[in-house]
Amino acid sequence: MRAPTGRASRTTLSAVLATALLAGAVAATATPVSAASTPAAPAVRLSAATQGLPPDWVARGSGYFTTNDASDMLHYQVVTAGSGVPSDQVRFKLQAFDRSIAWKTLVMPNGLGSRWDISIDPYWGRYTAENSLWAHEVDNGQSLELWKSGFLNTGRRVLYIGDLAALPGGSLVTFTWLDDD
Repeated sequence: MRAPTGRASRTTLSAVLATALLAGAVAATATPVSAASTPAAPAVRLSAATQGLPPDWVARGSGYFTTNDASDMLHYQVVTAGSGVPSDQVRFKLQAFDRSIAWKTLVMPNGLGSRWDISIDPYWGRYTAENSLWAHEVDNGQSLELWKSGFLNTGRRVLYIGDLAALPGGSLVTFTWLDDD
């Protein structure tokens, strides 16, 4: 369930981040991010053709996408060189900076029967979370899953993210949830 915000339908992320920082809403677990490095949502809603990520999303390096919920807008970025991630790992990060966004989870399976939840809940001050797979585990044909809060706070899957085998060891993949009106 979303909290009332009393804000305009589109608030810039930099304004939201500044407000959260001034109000002390950023929890100690949040990763500091400057407003300049936070991607802003595109001014025009993406068409249904951009739902999900294209098969070459890793090669593209970054972009915007939606889920099967028309209110969602996300940005992704793949950093390979200079990511700070050891070359035998691939790190996945989920983040959001708008306090009115309810909980989100990125389910990260290793394709061998194990899976881990990377969960955030900006409304309660958890703006970022991350976890890693061994580099050889992204080549097992699995897909990441994006989940979000649904009716009565029950979770619902809104997107599968495949084509993980294209991620080289040492990659940092960041998914930023921009809008969930």
